[in-house]
Amino acid sequence: MTNPFIGMPVTLRRVVFTALSAIVYLLQVPTAILLGIVLFAFGKKTDRKREIYHRYINAIYRLDMKIMPGVKHHIENAHGEDFSKGGIMICNHQSFLDSMCLMILTPKLLIAANDNVWRNIVIRNILKFADFYPMSKGLAEGATHFRKFIDKGYLVVVFPEGERSQNCDILRFHRGAFYLAEELQCDLLPVFIHGVGHVMPKGCAWLNRGKILIEVGKRIPAVGRREYAVLAKEMRHFYNAHYAELRQKIEVSRYFNYCVQGLYLYAGCMAAWQVKRLLGLHDCYSELVDGQFVEDTVIVKGDKYGVVGLLFALVHNDKQVISDDRRGWLSAIRQCCQSFPPNLSIVTNPEVCANSRIVECDS
Repeated sequence: MTNPFIGMPVTLRRVVFTALSAIVYLLQVPTAILLGIVLFAFGKKTDRKREIYHRYINAIYRLDMKIMPGVKHHIENAHGEDFSKGGIMICNHQSFLDSMCLMILTPKLLIAANDNVWRNIVIRNILKFADFYPMSKGLAEGATHFRKFIDKGYLVVVFPEGERSQNCDILRFHRGAFYLAEELQCDLLPVFIHGVGHVMPKGCAWLNRGKILIEVGKRIPAVGRREYAVLAKEMRHFYNAHYAELRQKIEVSRYFNYCVQGLYLYAGCMAAWQVKRLLGLHDCYSELVDGQFVEDTVIVKGDKYGVVGLLFALVHNDKQVISDDRRGWLSAIRQCCQSFPPNLSIVTNPEVCANSRIVECDS
């Protein structure tokens, strides 16, 4: 599976939105450094000073998430987590915006960051002031560092995948987070993020419009928990299954409206305008595209612009989709877009095959 948002064409709107977000962030960095110097350069680093600093970081990230152009976010907390108790927080990893998404949940948060983050001279001092921890120092020293903060009610964020997933799939889990939870005998708090890998995919420099979901799971207490190596495997299976459910619920035809409009810019401005009109007129073809299908192959007929076939391929990425391309617009997108859906085949007058669903449309 590919991430179609990686291949979005660079538009003036994307450049402006990204520049505005970057300007706001760069203006905030000196204030965070200055506050850290005022609080910690003179005198003892007390719990009260640390709390003030973390509350400030939480406030500016909340502001960033609120004013980020074209991006909306929603926090889902079905289990009523109040973040009053320390522990290890784990989360899937899609984008460098993931940390920002988690930092808005509570001020009492520490992040175990990799060396790439610590090599950033712009934010290195902020990481030190906030008592974040470089994972290159090792888990044994990390356990000692985190124990005193967890006892004070802090949550320590560890991304079990260890790297960002470019296509937003759940990667292999490393055991470090689960080792720490076992060594420190503390709770494990799972958090799921969806959409941030579409808003700012790995390897992409420009913001996309989109919606981000931050879902707080149910705490897993230390008592009665499986051994950490077994738990790591079980949690990865759990994340895979639950993230598939989130995708099925969220990634419907309307979710890809912006993406499809953007991709058709590769076929020209008139093509993009026509597709935008069709998507609005037919409600993103939700009646045709959304829903579950048992067939392995979907054959789209009468789709002269290729819009329905592209939507089918994006929404049902586990199905093989065969579509018309009478205007040649899909072929233009495939030629220019590095993340064109691999499950979409362009065939003129496609023939019916076994175990296939025929979709007749008039676009």
